[in-house]
Amino acid sequence: WWTTTWRLRPPPKPSTTQTATRNHNLMAAQRRLRVLVVDDDVAACLVIQRMLQGLGYDCDIAHDSQDALKAVSERTYSIVFLDSYLPRCEGWRLAMDIQSLCCELDVPKFVGMVTLKGDGMEQRCKEAGISKLLSKPIGRQDLATMTRMYIGETHCEN
Repeated sequence: WWTTTWRLRPPPKPSTTQTATRNHNLMAAQRRLRVLVVDDDVAACLVIQRMLQGLGYDCDIAHDSQDALKAVSERTYSIVFLDSYLPRCEGWRLAMDIQSLCCELDVPKFVGMVTLKGDGMEQRCKEAGISKLLSKPIGRQDLATMTRMYIGETHCEN
């Protein structure tokens, strides 16, 4: 006779990163935040859009200031990621145009995306209402941190 003893192991616990990502995805879905990415680099837009969708956000893209203004006039966005240099308009000027277009309660939070910091860029961005700057290339963790920070602010305001 053979006897076999089976021991059931509990399933492995998810890593801290997996748990944090899962919680972040759940929060994003609950809040249904809409994000706009404005960058003239089509590939960069698609990569950032994919990462934000992976984090659970609705994400639209625009490739120039006219597309961005049209998008903002049609929808309400919680966060706008702006490239610092766009065709026809710099990112900080576009932020001011968007602010003037939105009503006071619907003004999104702005995050600047820069290749190089300098030449007074940080000061111009701050004056235009762009409170945070991310250096390119932008990673998933950068986006998660930034959106998580703004989820807290949005949650406190409502």
